[in-house]
Amino acid sequence: PFSLLDTHFELLQSGGTNYISIRTFDLAGNVSTYIDTFFVRKDTIPPPAPSLVLPAHDSKLNYNDVTFQWSHVSDIPVCGSGISGYEIYISTISDFTVFTSSYFSSENLYICTIPQNKYYWRTRAKDIAGNHSSWSTVYTVLIDTTPPLIVDNQPGDDEWQNAGGKLYDVDFFDSGFAQSGLHAIQYCVSTAPLMGLPPIISWTHIVTPPLDTPSYVSNWSVSFAPLLEEVTNYVSVRAWDIA
Repeated sequence: PFSLLDTHFELLQSGGTNYISIRTFDLAGNVSTYIDTFFVRKDTIPPPAPSLVLPAHDSKLNYNDVTFQWSHVSDIPVCGSGISGYEIYISTISDFTVFTSSYFSSENLYICTIPQNKYYWRTRAKDIAGNHSSWSTVYTVLIDTTPPLIVDNQPGDDEWQNAGGKLYDVDFFDSGFAQSGLHAIQYCVSTAPLMGLPPIISWTHIVTPPLDTPSYVSNWSVSFAPLLEEVTNYVSVRAWDIA
């Protein structure tokens, strides 16, 4: 057996089939020729980098089973070795020195289950000849499966009110580890505990959304005019986050 010299390999066409023929001479001057003895398929050109699709950059999700998707790419040139697959890296560190998950996929997607955290992800293509594309751009995604916290600092209000404007101390938080922040906070009013009767004030925004803030601790008031007289008006609250 023999191998092609590096200088000869450099002369071969990349992205095509190179047919090698052999010719030998003996000392008497006789010549033997073997046409197309073997062929060499050369591909030294890396494929283009994929474009990330889903989750969109800076997404905030409230579930753990995440589908990562990117664009298909074609090998360069078209007659190259073809795309073998894609490498994806997912990390909690922007420089990917430590990664949460890595995977090689023959398709342009990867589904995995990851816990609450902020993640960075990127992918690159690999062709059959072993050439890698450059890395894609880096996208971030925040996984937030923890609901907002509501802190009731307001004791039962047993005083009869003859006018509106009283402020109430109920606070809202979405500021824990890898939480996305508050989107909206609301209250409603019913004349029965646990909203046992239809509300006399339907769910109403305390502050016009989106809040886009980790907490809301300002005291706030309820609309006084719709409240019923000579009964207890029960105020309920709810909050949801950006994820």
